[in-house]
Amino acid sequence: KRRRRQMNPGPELDMLIAEKVMKFSEIGMALPIRQFSINIEDAWDVLEKIHELPEKPVCAVQKGLIPNHWLVVVYWPLIARFPAIHGKTAPHAICLAALEAFGAWPTDGATQDD
Repeated sequence: KRRRRQMNPGPELDMLIAEKVMKFSEIGMALPIRQFSINIEDAWDVLEKIHELPEKPVCAVQKGLIPNHWLVVVYWPLIARFPAIHGKTAPHAICLAALEAFGAWPTDGATQDD
């Protein structure tokens, strides 16, 4: 496995979501155009994209146990997989969960031990 690069909320994450999850570049829309990792209304559209995947995952978004963090759990009922993703805010956590769901995490090239 490759280690995931830490992604903070902001334009870099928004651009990645626009391209890899929302597929805006494939339909000719200019990038970046929305604040997916900061604005909950934009992040909600990202959450809906996760629900549209063929595997029909179910997502739960909640305030995390870690102070000032949110948790998104993506449950894949057909393959019994449910990664839990933490973020600084609800929109941030939703975007990170989308990267996981779409297999679009940028990597730092290092290997993971687990």
